[in-house]
Amino acid sequence: MTTFKAALGLCGLSQADAADRLGVSLGSVKDWCRKKSDPPLGVWQDLAGLFAEIRSKADAAVVPEDKAAMNEGGVVEALAILLRALK
Repeated sequence: MTTFKAALGLCGLSQADAADRLGVSLGSVKDWCRKKSDPPLGVWQDLAGLFAEIRSKADAAVVPEDKAAMNEGGVVEALAILLRALK
């Protein structure tokens, strides 16, 4: 799986949804998912911004006990590392 395809998965986007949200052709998204070409920096920034928004809303909805349990599994740290890598 490519990094771009993984990023779409983390943001809950299908390829068609990503094309619509990013304002690019579906063909471009498919090429990026297949690693035929690399997405421009602006696309990565848009995905990182979307992921930050999703994470912020999710964090606001989670009670402290659940946050501690998630951290034990390393989920939050793994997502934070990916977000930093995409910036």
